[in-house]
Amino acid sequence: MKGMDGPAGIHEIARGVDPLDAALQKGVVGVVIDGAARDVDWVYLGCSHCSILEVRDIARALAGRKVHPEVELWVNTSTAVRTLARHMGYAAAIEEAGGLIVCDTCPAHTPSREMAKKQGYRTLTTDSAKMAHYVAGEVGFPTHYGSTEKVIAAALSKRWEDEPGRLPQYSPEKL
Repeated sequence: MKGMDGPAGIHEIARGVDPLDAALQKGVVGVVIDGAARDVDWVYLGCSHCSILEVRDIARALAGRKVHPEVELWVNTSTAVRTLARHMGYAAAIEEAGGLIVCDTCPAHTPSREMAKKQGYRTLTTDSAKMAHYVAGEVGFPTHYGSTEKVIAAALSKRWEDEPGRLPQYSPEKL
């Protein structure tokens, strides 16, 4: 399958290989799909739904930090995992940082185009190849795709950076 066209060129990824793993092995730290601008406004983690361990890692990455005020960070999970995350303190860390935990939904299966336009979103930034693929087609606007760390860095700074040395770094701490 062809994919990941961009300034770094075209990268071939074999079927059955995780696209992010393949990209990272080739030294690609992030991918811009359909010419997305560097500005970030809608960040979506959890496609499919985040596990409790993924929610924990996101909470640790956000602990003591703030999502940029012009960015919406959605962490998608199941209702059961959100309930567990509330009991473990992970939900509070995400919400205190400015994130929103959404449950049992997917932008590709909702009236996303209308919702995105109403909210003023211009790009989607995600760590999910599936989400990047579907939202680019279903919602019809540019998408940033990269590792969870890169996506969280973009949520904090409002910028999608191509150079790994310029990314804000974080050190997960125990909650």
